[in-house]
Amino acid sequence: MKLSWRTVLFLVSVVMPMTVIMSYLLIIASDQFVSRGSIIISEERSSSSNLDLSFLGLANSAADNDALVLKSFVLSKDMLTFLDEKLSIRAHYSGGGVDYFSRLASDATAEEFHEYYDSMIELVYDREAKLLTLTVRAFDRIFARDVVQKIIERSEEFIDALNDKISREQLRFFENELVRSERKLQKIKSQLVAFQNRHKIFSTQAEGETIIATISALETQVAQKQSELKGKLTFASDCFCATWVSSALIVAIIVSPSAWVLKILWRF
Repeated sequence: MKLSWRTVLFLVSVVMPMTVIMSYLLIIASDQFVSRGSIIISEERSSSSNLDLSFLGLANSAADNDALVLKSFVLSKDMLTFLDEKLSIRAHYSGGGVDYFSRLASDATAEEFHEYYDSMIELVYDREAKLLTLTVRAFDRIFARDVVQKIIERSEEFIDALNDKISREQLRFFENELVRSERKLQKIKSQLVAFQNRHKIFSTQAEGETIIATISALETQVAQKQSELKGKLTFASDCFCATWVSSALIVAIIVSPSAWVLKILWRF
């Protein structure tokens, strides 16, 4: 029976590829296991912007920024190096028990190894729940679980170290600000002392105490003069001129009890 060209085309373009793929998946392909883990991103810092930029695909909060940083770290070469040191991940993915099309080439370069690792890791971040979901594919169920656990443990260490670094940088910034403020205060104090020396202005507290002491002394003198005046009033007819001088002195002290008035009076 002669087949039409349409039938031949259908068999070649659809049936044969599907048969090859199904044969590979059912017979040749190695079993792959999936392990998942979740990391909760807590938002302890307020967002620096109140604008909603999520529709542009940009981070809109501190938690979103932390998630982006953590996602980059999980997919980084540093994480791959850590996993290879702890779990020999290269040996697992390039093992002889893995089929040819799925395994990593034994002579793969560092860049090829990193690309292969990225293809076996999936990270999905839920902005609403602040949840970063990690999915790892491997050719052994226990190994996939171990990879997820190690990634989460290393991520926690990374976040702790990052927070500690930020805290130390903030502390260093505040210490520098404190030193700068102290230097500024010392400069202002020096300027103030120079101004006081230039204008003959001394300690405000000392001047206040001097003024209070002067007023107290003047009040004592006023009381003494009043007593003397009462005694002299009995002899007003005999010494009118002396009484007038004492009264003038008392009036001047009561009206302006200050140091400079006192100096003028004594000079007079």
